[in-house]
Amino acid sequence: MKRRIAGVLISLVLVWFLVSLVELDGLWSALWQIDVFYLVAGTGLVLVSLLLRAIRFRYLLRNQVSLSSMLEVVVLQNFLILITPSRVGDVAYLYLLHRGEKIGVGDATTSLIVGRVFDMVVLAGYFMLG
Repeated sequence: MKRRIAGVLISLVLVWFLVSLVELDGLWSALWQIDVFYLVAGTGLVLVSLLLRAIRFRYLLRNQVSLSSMLEVVVLQNFLILITPSRVGDVAYLYLLHRGEKIGVGDATTSLIVGRVFDMVVLAGYFMLG
């Protein structure tokens, strides 16, 4: 319990520090200039992308995990990849599948590696076409 309280306090201090660095007037004026169509379209594309990744990883794990559980894992993985250094999200993917879904470390690691190789093949294809 003490660790959780300490974690929340540290998070609040860090959020306060980061918000204090932002010029709020500039932020509000930028937010009001956003075209709602692009905001909704971008959000929709991100959600579809996350769903497709969850389906892909679920398939790679031979449907051992429900789609809703896989979607939760993928959302958290991508969130952590975006906000932390050193690909912590990939480690979280392995941890969540092993601890939460009782998937073997080998199966989880294999699905992650195959998924990344597939990503590289697709990117290489885009590079060769463009």
